[in-house]
Amino acid sequence: ASAPASAKTNKSYSSVAAKPATTTTSSSAAKKNGKRSRKPFPRQVASAARQFTAAPEDSDPGFQYLYLPSRHKETLPRLRAKLAVLKINNWRVLDIHFPARHVVALLVHNDYASDLRALFAAAGITPLSDFDPLDPKHLDDPRLVSLTTDELVLKALSVHQGRLQRALKFIRSIPIRHAVAADFCARAWIS
Repeated sequence: ASAPASAKTNKSYSSVAAKPATTTTSSSAAKKNGKRSRKPFPRQVASAARQFTAAPEDSDPGFQYLYLPSRHKETLPRLRAKLAVLKINNWRVLDIHFPARHVVALLVHNDYASDLRALFAAAGITPLSDFDPLDPKHLDDPRLVSLTTDELVLKALSVHQGRLQRALKFIRSIPIRHAVAADFCARAWIS
């Protein structure tokens, strides 16, 4: 029983060289490695192409929060699913949080904000233009009743900065995270 096994392992050079060479395509090589090759999505192609194009003259670098009315808090996956129903590109919405009761905040690039407002207008949704996340009236904590007005303002600022820092942690792309952080620092939202 051991003779056939040893015969298989002791192949001569001539027997190996006599076999025709097999060519592997990228898809067959990928299958051997356990990975499937796939066609890139259109947004991936557009993102890659943006790297090699000049920035438009009217480009507005920076980011902003759009504040929208909300009936109640909802999980982020459900909220993102509802945004997708409204044909909003979730990849362009960098952060979602609830800064106050019945308010949802969406962080987007300044260039996408006008497109987003148009999509909301088409759906009959009006963003809150006068919402101030630093207003102490949004602190709905009964433990803070004894604080003075100045202390409430500082607490509101602290809560807002905490939300912004948490948002930075969840932005996956490192270059975008750095750009958002630089924009937040330029606006003196964080230090």
